[in-house]
Amino acid sequence: MGILISEVPVNKRIEILGRMFNGLREIRNAVEVRARVENSIFGGRSIWRTGPRKEIPGIHVLELYEPYPCFDSEDYASENRQYSNFFFSEKPFTDADINRLAKLDHRCNYRIVKAGIQESALPAVYYVGEGNMMTVAYPEP
Repeated sequence: MGILISEVPVNKRIEILGRMFNGLREIRNAVEVRARVENSIFGGRSIWRTGPRKEIPGIHVLELYEPYPCFDSEDYASENRQYSNFFFSEKPFTDADINRLAKLDHRCNYRIVKAGIQESALPAVYYVGEGNMMTVAYPEP
């Protein structure tokens, strides 16, 4: 089995685990748990179980993210972009699942969703935080 990766517009309707998502906006609205890719300065990972703004029946969505770097107080006051990796499952994500996914290779722009991603992490979506394209990765049928 292989991995299919494609760049698609953020407003494109895509099928994930048999459910249709109306682009990135609907994926974001379905997120029920968010976590930073990097551990906090205290050594643990910050995990927030917020519940989805719009539930997609039978699908659980995790967002692993990191904010864009800030270098001064003006950056901190105005920067709202973030690097986002979205993962999908038919069962809720445990803390162990989240920590396992956050440890996957993410050298450039916290991008986990790329060639070489583990098949066990699929399906997944990556958004760099700006622009109108996102990366979608599926297991090859």
